[in-house]
Amino acid sequence: MVNRAETLFHRRFRSVVFGQAETGKVNTGKKTGSSILKSRLKIHGGFGLLGFLLGRAVILGYLNPFSMAFLAVSMLQEVNVAVAGAGILLGIATIAQKEILLKYLFAALLFIVSYVCLYKIKSNKKMTTALTAGLSNLIAGYFIFYIKDYFLYDLMMIGIESFLIFILVLIYDRSVPALKSIGSRRVLSSEEVVSFAVLFAFCFVGAEFTLYGMSLKNISIILLIMLFSYYGSAGTGTAVGLIMGIVQALSGSILPAAIGVYALCGLMCGVMKNLGRWACPVGFILSNALMTFYINGSTEVLIKFYEILIASALFLFLPKTLVKRFSGCKTIFAGDFSQGGTFNRRVKEHTMEKLGELSDVFNSLSQTLKDSVPANEYFSQTDAAQVIEQVAAKCCTGCGMYNNCWKRDFYKSYQHFFNLLAAAESGQALSKRNLPQEFKERCLKSEEIVHHIRHYFDLYRNSLNWKKKINESRLLVCEQLKGVSSVVSDLASKIDMDVDFDREMEEMIMVGLDIEAVPVQEVIVARNGDRLDVDIRIHGCGGKRDCIKKVIPIVNRIAGRQFVKREMTCDIRQSSICSIKLKEAQRYQVATGIAKTNKSGTVSGDNCSFIELKDGKFLLALSDGMGTGPKAALESSTTITLLEKFLYAGFDKDIAVKTINSMLLMKSSEESYSTIDMTVINQYNGEVEFVKVGAVSTFIKQEDSVQIIRAGSLPVGILSHIDMELVRKKLADGDFVIMVTDGILDSNKEVVDKEKWLAGMISGINTRNPQKMAEEITRQCLELNGGCAPDDMTVMVAKIWESM
Repeated sequence: MVNRAETLFHRRFRSVVFGQAETGKVNTGKKTGSSILKSRLKIHGGFGLLGFLLGRAVILGYLNPFSMAFLAVSMLQEVNVAVAGAGILLGIATIAQKEILLKYLFAALLFIVSYVCLYKIKSNKKMTTALTAGLSNLIAGYFIFYIKDYFLYDLMMIGIESFLIFILVLIYDRSVPALKSIGSRRVLSSEEVVSFAVLFAFCFVGAEFTLYGMSLKNISIILLIMLFSYYGSAGTGTAVGLIMGIVQALSGSILPAAIGVYALCGLMCGVMKNLGRWACPVGFILSNALMTFYINGSTEVLIKFYEILIASALFLFLPKTLVKRFSGCKTIFAGDFSQGGTFNRRVKEHTMEKLGELSDVFNSLSQTLKDSVPANEYFSQTDAAQVIEQVAAKCCTGCGMYNNCWKRDFYKSYQHFFNLLAAAESGQALSKRNLPQEFKERCLKSEEIVHHIRHYFDLYRNSLNWKKKINESRLLVCEQLKGVSSVVSDLASKIDMDVDFDREMEEMIMVGLDIEAVPVQEVIVARNGDRLDVDIRIHGCGGKRDCIKKVIPIVNRIAGRQFVKREMTCDIRQSSICSIKLKEAQRYQVATGIAKTNKSGTVSGDNCSFIELKDGKFLLALSDGMGTGPKAALESSTTITLLEKFLYAGFDKDIAVKTINSMLLMKSSEESYSTIDMTVINQYNGEVEFVKVGAVSTFIKQEDSVQIIRAGSLPVGILSHIDMELVRKKLADGDFVIMVTDGILDSNKEVVDKEKWLAGMISGINTRNPQKMAEEITRQCLELNGGCAPDDMTVMVAKIWESM
């Protein structure tokens, strides 16, 4: 009979040594058998290689805590221990030290047996495994110490090695689970990164292989330092260099005093990387040469020159695909998701979600209100029955013929009343003369009935008119709620934009200002496309404004661009802060001219404006209110004011126009509308956008021609949905943009093609002054009407010239 305890022990042994429990953890949901096999082969091959390198990692002559710790964690994480153990055994065998091999075999066997016996322990299994591995190594080391008759110092070192095994088990336990799922992991915690660094760093201790007299380990270390310095930062290169220096010292390749050589080489690689990829190897060579003369005082180099050359050649001629993969494989720390750009992204997404929900609420309110409005309002049969009932109760009750009319001949009486109502609804004049003869003969109160039918029908008709007005108001509010929903939805979509801060430029400007003795406190550089905005805070200059004179030339020199002042706050107090906001100088400047003429005896219904926006664009806006006089002036003034505020605040043109349209629809129950004519000039590249909503054509006067920008959409404030027409053009040095209202275009009653006529007039004006051009256009239009303006006339002229 088979011993049940032996069977259970055998099953546990197979589970922990051959990793059979691990096979049940592989996700087989969508993988084929071949893909699962490949995945397992990669994992097992990787762990076998790690075991081989860690098996060779001997420090202080005969200590190897790394392999025992790796074996313990492999069993703890249910990796195929047979593969990991075979790799470790092969690695130890290649270093040709029988005592280490014997101690490892004894310690490993003792640990495996102890671990299988303690397999059922579930509480704090990691700590139990670490203690078991450390004690197993201590017992095996004491056994070797006893039979070999070593010194007491050796026993102390074995105790230190056992303690290191205990610590390394706790450290490696964070990296091995991530290694098992390396293909699907994107985010690593800080503990996992540290664990990875410790695990792979000590692999280099045992990676001492030579080829034609060159150390492959040294070449790999130099290449890694160059890669991390170039694709990371100077700090990253220094940290990696320091770690690799410690690894080299532990493996006995260099003296401990030379650990800083690798750190300095990583620092110089990171500092010189801005000169190009070739500068990294140069920085490494110069640093090595400098430290060689400082430490050795001779030409005997600390890092062999030909190993640096080979690593540099590999670094310079790496394929672009590998370089791109390496530069893209940056570790993402889980803790960093609550900071920086990711935090901003989460805030924006939350805001967008809330605005989207608010938009849905307004949309639902709009639909609910729309559903409450009847589709049609008419005089129904039910309404007719109510009127007939009211008239009969008023006139027929108490009549001697009541029973005869409403009980014996009900249907005939009802039909007579209904015919009278139909005649009243059709607009016929009801009187005793045009009543049906049969009705007059049967009814004793025919005149009274006709009078009351007219009275009650008029009451009903008035009530119906009020209902229609209420329903129209409901529909208007419904459309406004729908418009608000659309605006909020657009706002939510426009919030989704990232601010790109140029950290490198911030550091350069801060250092440059400090070199010039400018007491800088803070520098923020925001990148908007190819344009930079610089915000600098320095110690107060006491209101002398000397700070701006110092700062702008320094920033221009460092950035290699021309900047001008955008905003400045300079307090009089000496201990205050000067806040200086700079923007890039525009390539193009804009000069404007305006000419206005009112219709005789009225207030102009036209309004116009020109302002420079924050993003380096120049806005020219023109609005023509409905009709003339104060009401039209109020409409156009409202339009221009809202347009200025929206665009200056950074909102897109479509959101601004939609909001203005909704406001005009809600502002008054009376008919109210105005046109929008916008010209937005980009002062950096000369591009211009024409936005027209119900406006007349705009003209571009160039050196030898006049272009006409036409549009045909309705003004704002008429319909809930508007069609906004957008035209883009490119302006050159010396071009003019001429915007007019319909009073200018309609001033010549004799021509049919008014745009062509006005374009010809503009072409014949030779002045280069925008104000004189606007006045000349107005003068010629007034002459066509005998010096009297038939409508409000407004001309806006903008001249563009290149200033850089």
